[in-house]
Amino acid sequence: MNPRENRRPPLRIALFAAVILIIGYLAVKVYPFTRHRPVAKRMEVTILRLSKEVPAGLTEEQWAYCIVYTWMLHGNFGSMPSHVPTDDLIRIERGLQEKIDQGADLATIDWVWNQYIKGYPRARHFDHFRPTAPNNKTDFEAGNHGGNPLSQWRADYERRVTQQ
Repeated sequence: MNPRENRRPPLRIALFAAVILIIGYLAVKVYPFTRHRPVAKRMEVTILRLSKEVPAGLTEEQWAYCIVYTWMLHGNFGSMPSHVPTDDLIRIERGLQEKIDQGADLATIDWVWNQYIKGYPRARHFDHFRPTAPNNKTDFEAGNHGGNPLSQWRADYERRVTQQ
């Protein structure tokens, strides 16, 4: 028996190696996104849940201002596992749920922003959009957010909850 006859053809080995590389790539690159996506979507619904009740002492426009910019914070930094890791986002979402259950207020908004910056320190450059930042006081007090009114945030929340 010729030793060459027992060897696998090089093409089969190359195909096998290619399949292993593709599976490895999917495991390393794609799986984190598929795991993160439902968590990011739950966080969106939780942020929308803030629209259900306006904290005492705030107008609907002021509370909408907080929701608009917190929504943008999440959109910029919560949708990618390389920004805020999935496990951190799970923790933030659960914490926000608890804070809403206890009665959300401006401290809740600051807590969310602090958690995102803690999970992804590079998000600190976005901190100048924080609704409670001193440089935003005039716009916050006037409710000048340029986004959807609170009623639209509520409607989006209701629609998403119904779809789940």
